[in-house]
Amino acid sequence: MSDVPGNTEREGQPAAGGFIPPSSTGTPDGGQAAPPAWQPPPPASGAWTPPPQPQPPAGGSDQPGGAWGFAPGAFTSQPYAAVGQNQYGGPPAKKNNVLAIAAMVLSICGVIPFIGILPAIAGVVMGFVARHLIRRSNGAEGGEGFAIAAIVIGLVILAGYALVIGLLVGVAHHCTTSGNSTVCR
Repeated sequence: MSDVPGNTEREGQPAAGGFIPPSSTGTPDGGQAAPPAWQPPPPASGAWTPPPQPQPPAGGSDQPGGAWGFAPGAFTSQPYAAVGQNQYGGPPAKKNNVLAIAAMVLSICGVIPFIGILPAIAGVVMGFVARHLIRRSNGAEGGEGFAIAAIVIGLVILAGYALVIGLLVGVAHHCTTSGNSTVCR
């Protein structure tokens, strides 16, 4: 019996809740014995127990990938890409030239009425500068498509402004104002 008052369990047998009281005998050198490892309580009748883990077929398999049909090491991968490479092991992606992107944005802003001519001119100039810088980088920078698009969009918008201004000047040139009336020929 145990020295614990009120304990009716036998020595070494688990008490309620799976607790095993320590032994009162101690160790040969006079110290206390280490407590036994924790043991989970036995499942109550009708309690759920997890299903057993699947085991590979005994004796191996005649399949070329082993017992489960997968080649050894089929699912191993690096969790992170190495420095200077993308995740899939190819060369690093080129960084787009920021000037080329800004040139395209300015060229697109050229469609804003009345003030759009200034961003369109800036977009065309910046597009040519960005294209020159991209070619000088020997492939280190990308974004040549942005630069070319900025040049083309800006020139088309500038041509549209030139056409509208030419029509307005031409119409205004043929009109005369006398008194309260305007006559256009």
